[in-house]
Amino acid sequence: MIELRNLSHGFLRKTLFSDVSLRLWPHERYGVVGANGSGKSTLLRMIAGEMEPDEGSIVIEALAQVYRIGQDFALDDETSIIDTAMLGQREVFLAMKKLDELIKTKDESHTLAEELTRYEDIIRQHDGYRLRPQAQTILAGLGVDVALHDKPLKILSGGYKWRVYLAQALVKKPDVLMLDEPTNHLDIVSIRWLELFLANYEGLVIMVSHDKRFLDNVTTKILDVDFGTITEYAGNYSAFAKARSLFLLQKEKEIEAQEREIKQKQAFIDRFRAKATKARQAQSRIKQLEKMEIIEPVKSSRIHPHFRFDVAEPGSKEVLEVRGLNKAYGEKSILKNVFLHIRRGEKVAIIGPNGSGKSTLIKALAEEFPECSRFIKWGFGVNYGYFAQDCGTQIKATKTSALEWLWQFCADKPQSYVQGLLGRMLFTGEDAKKSTKDLSGGELARLNFAYLMLKNPNAMLLDEPTNHLDLEAIESLTSALNDYEGTLIAVSHDRDFIDSIFNRIIEIKSDGVEDFLGTYSEFVAHKERDFLDAKQELAQFKKSDAQNEVSASKLSYEETKQRKAHMQKLKKRLDKIMLMVEEHEESIKKIETQFLDPAFYTENDHASIARIEAQKQELKDKLTALISEWEETERELSLAF
Repeated sequence: MIELRNLSHGFLRKTLFSDVSLRLWPHERYGVVGANGSGKSTLLRMIAGEMEPDEGSIVIEALAQVYRIGQDFALDDETSIIDTAMLGQREVFLAMKKLDELIKTKDESHTLAEELTRYEDIIRQHDGYRLRPQAQTILAGLGVDVALHDKPLKILSGGYKWRVYLAQALVKKPDVLMLDEPTNHLDIVSIRWLELFLANYEGLVIMVSHDKRFLDNVTTKILDVDFGTITEYAGNYSAFAKARSLFLLQKEKEIEAQEREIKQKQAFIDRFRAKATKARQAQSRIKQLEKMEIIEPVKSSRIHPHFRFDVAEPGSKEVLEVRGLNKAYGEKSILKNVFLHIRRGEKVAIIGPNGSGKSTLIKALAEEFPECSRFIKWGFGVNYGYFAQDCGTQIKATKTSALEWLWQFCADKPQSYVQGLLGRMLFTGEDAKKSTKDLSGGELARLNFAYLMLKNPNAMLLDEPTNHLDLEAIESLTSALNDYEGTLIAVSHDRDFIDSIFNRIIEIKSDGVEDFLGTYSEFVAHKERDFLDAKQELAQFKKSDAQNEVSASKLSYEETKQRKAHMQKLKKRLDKIMLMVEEHEESIKKIETQFLDPAFYTENDHASIARIEAQKQELKDKLTALISEWEETERELSLAF
């Protein structure tokens, strides 16, 4: 259990939250929500012991292991991927390494025997001989190819290194696991796998996320950082949104009722104060007004930024032409034979399965790969703006203030102009003086969008632009991009975002691209496959034999036949388990929905409620067993490749 006692904290004279007292319980999964800069990540750092609150204290159960992961991390590039993940159980991993070294010495001394026994005890006590398959299962679930597990970490991109970092935390299995925007570097298949993993996590989970679907599928409680406090709500994000809406509506009605009462009393006082017959009643109402506790209007920290992307010059009607673009990393071909022709005003979404090269294409168009320039031709007068996934890292490295960073791109403008632009991106007052190294992920994203607004581009390249933004910012960005009169090319895993804006879909395939003129919903209806739907993509992922496949030429006909039959059997078992998992999850969710209804407790007696609670626990136990079976089957399947 974690107890927050009268917790208060502020930053740059701004109070984030004050006098917060809460208890966080084991086996619950808390989603922390609120506006960017409201103190969500700060709360996680305090619980992890990385920061001290201004006032109050945090009490954590003795011996509880607490672990937090954020977007910043440092790993050894020379260590293998599997070893990096296994280091989550550091003591066990090192004991296994030491044991291997001692066995290789072939020394039979008494001292060596004692050491061997000591290390074997450590491994057995922590189920260490299952550590490697567990790490393999987690890495594979997060989309890290099994064939790469024994290779050094340095072969992976930054996003995939983060997946290994996440895998290390999941292997660690701390009593308190804290995750800050865990879905930012994951594809839809990996997000679905992580949902299942966390939904059955035995410890206490606390996570910050802007992904509504992820929060709905994982959380059992929501901590809302707003109104200068932290409020706990039962249920998932949808239940919270409904409860919060009712709370705000109730507050508004209370204030309106009080204002009417004050107005009526004041009117009576003003009318009858001078009359002797009514003086006593007037004085009584004056005393009532003096004693009345005024309900202050609820002031939320949730503020919508004001995005607006103007086009300075329209530029050429023929915006972009790509002819036969190829791109490879070493011997691995990523893009092959890509042809594109994009005209002014088109809004193009680039989609495709994980690893298909979506971000690589955006980077190539943004001229990050000089060797690709001969295949790409931008139209005359086209001035494009580029939002990169790692723009935050680049901005942080400057170590200037937000104001100084933006001002460098318009040095001829007065400071008031830059401050006005920053204000629209919610950098008000002292916030504009914050160092870029101290900015949150959402603040860095908004700062980069301020730069794009300053540039007035007639075309924009956006690579996962909604990562790090809170829900209010995503809503405002969607509206602004709909109003944008320039050309838009973007990659995103957010279905609602794509479907709301884009009128052309480019699907990246192994032999080029497929061009579809229409919305994403129309594309899904045409293709009968939804790349951004977790369940469909997970099923597609499991049906693919291409990943980690051993060449059939190396096996005899009979061996190949047996191997394929075994793999088919495992895949059928996986499909059956997944169906059962989803059925159990749905049953649990229905019971939890019942518990959220206040009428449920009046319509049912204690015996009925206890029976339903027992039924829920039985479903959870069965779900835990199914997940274990699912992980073991995944492990068998990975070894069968």
